[in-house]
Amino acid sequence: MAIRLASDQNLPVELSTFFGRGRELGQLRQLLATDRLVTVTGTGGVGKTRLVTELARGAVFDFPEGVWFVELARVGSGELVATAIAEATSAPRDAQTAALERAVRRLNVGRQLLVLDNCEHVVAGAAEASWELLTRCPGLTVLTTSREPLAVKGERVVPLPPLRLPESGDVRAAHAVSEAMVLFADRARLLDGDGSLPPDLAADVAEICRRLDGLPLALELAAAWVPVLSLKQVCDRLDGSLVLLGRSGTGRPTRHRSIRAALEWSERLLTPAQATALVRLSVFGGGFSLEGADAVAGSDSGGESTLELIAALVNRSLVVADTTATDEARYRLLEPVRQYAADRLAARPDGEEERTRSEALGYLAGLAEAAEEPIRGGPDAPWLLRLDAERDNIRAALAWGFEHDPDAAARLATALMVYCRHRCLYREGAAWGHRAAAVGGQLHARALCMEGWLISEAGEAAVGRSLVEEAYRLTAENGSAQDLAMVLHARALAEYACGDVDALVRTGDEGLKLARRSGDPTLLMWALWAPAVAASITGKQQRSLDLFAEAHAIAVALGNGVWGSLLAVNVVEVALDLGDLARAIPFLRGELAAASDADPTSCGYLIEQAAVLVTRAGDGGAGVRLLAASRVALRRTGYRETPDEAQRRQRLMEAAREGLDAPAADALEEAGAALTLAEAIEEARAAAAPPTTIGVAELGSIPGNSFLREGEFWSLAYAGVVTRVKDSKGMRDLGRLIAARGQGVAAVDLVSGEGRRRGWPEGGAGLEGDVGEVLDAEARAQYRARLVELEETIADTERCNDPVRASRARDERELILAELGAAVGLGGRPRRALDPAERARKAVAWRIRDAINRIVAGHPALGRHLQRSVQTGSFCVYDPAEATHWSL
Repeated sequence: MAIRLASDQNLPVELSTFFGRGRELGQLRQLLATDRLVTVTGTGGVGKTRLVTELARGAVFDFPEGVWFVELARVGSGELVATAIAEATSAPRDAQTAALERAVRRLNVGRQLLVLDNCEHVVAGAAEASWELLTRCPGLTVLTTSREPLAVKGERVVPLPPLRLPESGDVRAAHAVSEAMVLFADRARLLDGDGSLPPDLAADVAEICRRLDGLPLALELAAAWVPVLSLKQVCDRLDGSLVLLGRSGTGRPTRHRSIRAALEWSERLLTPAQATALVRLSVFGGGFSLEGADAVAGSDSGGESTLELIAALVNRSLVVADTTATDEARYRLLEPVRQYAADRLAARPDGEEERTRSEALGYLAGLAEAAEEPIRGGPDAPWLLRLDAERDNIRAALAWGFEHDPDAAARLATALMVYCRHRCLYREGAAWGHRAAAVGGQLHARALCMEGWLISEAGEAAVGRSLVEEAYRLTAENGSAQDLAMVLHARALAEYACGDVDALVRTGDEGLKLARRSGDPTLLMWALWAPAVAASITGKQQRSLDLFAEAHAIAVALGNGVWGSLLAVNVVEVALDLGDLARAIPFLRGELAAASDADPTSCGYLIEQAAVLVTRAGDGGAGVRLLAASRVALRRTGYRETPDEAQRRQRLMEAAREGLDAPAADALEEAGAALTLAEAIEEARAAAAPPTTIGVAELGSIPGNSFLREGEFWSLAYAGVVTRVKDSKGMRDLGRLIAARGQGVAAVDLVSGEGRRRGWPEGGAGLEGDVGEVLDAEARAQYRARLVELEETIADTERCNDPVRASRARDERELILAELGAAVGLGGRPRRALDPAERARKAVAWRIRDAINRIVAGHPALGRHLQRSVQTGSFCVYDPAEATHWSL
């Protein structure tokens, strides 16, 4: 049966339990069904964001085309609201189209819900964007949160009160229906095992909730102190803070005074060094690393290390830690806390705010300068990710810096030149380069090069060429070889985009001579590109292939992923032109295996080359789909193709459409253009996969995506490709997980056969229940057989110069050897595990991993989809990122 799990959505993931608000959720659900603009208003910390997130999560099936969450707290001005919406909704990138227009195109399809969170500081911009989107997207509903209404015609305003407080009288009876008390007790870990609050604590908890007016943020901050203070002490300290603030006659709403009381109270319980760190960290609107915290808060630590300061703030719920996203932990202030801390920083004397912002700018400039060489040379991936995490901070620092510290801002901006190119920030980076050029000084030539290079990438090659020519003149006189090499690359790109082949040849030769004289492999890697392109244009394909291959080999040696991937694309393209499939196909498969939507430019080219390959193999329909998908992917990056590229792509499309009737070809082209980048990558992988799969036409009885058992084999269909895999326990486990439709299945149930779902065929899913050994005999035999396969794979990848596949094979080999070592004792006797749940977890994890590996061999696209979507552990689940239809 085919199922759709959910709509597209980017809702934030919450780790804590949501309590109460049943009345408000019911009211808002009704309004979403009848009104198109609903605004939830209330004071900071009242729980607006959490409420609308919960509401949106429950509305994904009511808005099947998408539910989108846009966080506006980091948006510095109303002019950037449209940009934030376009980015959050994954609107196709197009450097020639305004952000709001891109958002309209993305949201003008079916029923969609757009959540705009924290509008209060950009009310005008949010109101304008909402009005424009609602009048042009008939199926769109907009849900916003703000401290004040947007004042847009047709807006329904829903004031959000604090959580309900206990009734006066016997709180031991009232606490069960008091949302505020339940929230505080949960966060303070006071609840009994059955979820109830001990009666002897109810009175103090009720008093704390009343003192804090039931504000969720205040309750959570107060609850953080329960491990070190008694409930009575918490009450007393809150009382002092509220009196100090003056609960009457201040002119502020009561709820606002309460949250400020909680924040001031929390701050007063900090050491001076912790309080100083808190206010200084407010300059990082995009979160921060430990290193960033040290840059702004380490100088006045009062004897405490920066790590100790951050730990103290995390423990008091003033800082949120995220240790899951990357190898480096990231931290952030909850937005109301950050706003409060920013106000406190601005109120401090002796220019402390300016000094702190200057320190943040200096830190980011130093980070960008440290990242510049590895991003240009390698290994680039860790540094690209670090700068990605700081992008919001970089934007804010440059906006402040060009006004207050232009020299430091120019340092930061020019160090981001190659980063902006790799992340397709063409126009934004060009604007930074333009402002840096206006500063003058020693970085003037680099700033001109940056602006000219990036504006050429964005399609304004004539403008970019004039800027790069001036940068060349200045750099040739006084610059380093490294700077001159990058200027020559930028000039060659502009000349190529302008169609000036003669100039391209001259610049390419000059750059190549400079790089070979320098002996610097990074410079040579970049310099080889221009003469290779020139050779291809002038018909010297073998020379072009040799130059691209030389550059790619350097990139692999340096560990340069982004530029190396583009060079590999060039190798594939020229090799295909020469008919050298033995060279083209391994390159293409290796790059597609490692491709991700984090590098959309390389992906666009890789998809195009897969289209060329499959067209030459006789499948014009697949070629049309992939060519259309690649064209859209490249346009989204903001890159504008040259006339030469446009003519080449037109010839490729004509070749793919040959033999197809026009309506069918048009439908295939439209379908390809509608693919997401991830979907297009999967289809490209399938197109370039070894010929171990069979077309759907040969097994027409299998509709769409399917996971069907047929005797001793499974027939698997996904993304238009079908393969057959021999039956195994792991295949049966995967079938059950897919049939569970997103529901978790216990590993012990999979092992014992008790996880059988209704409709699953009896006799086709039986599993043995005896897993007394850590690995049973069959599993050990499968491990050893897999080791033999991996050794052959490693030898093959070394012959084919495929380091990506070789690395993965070695990693899997090490994992298997470790598992075997843990499962076999002295004399080769199998060890026995004592905990049945742990035995089941290991057994199921192994056999699912083995099954997916076997699927990858026959159907790479499906295998990688399952690798991303199946989670194993004590409970196992199939949970794809996007809704996937299956026939079972």
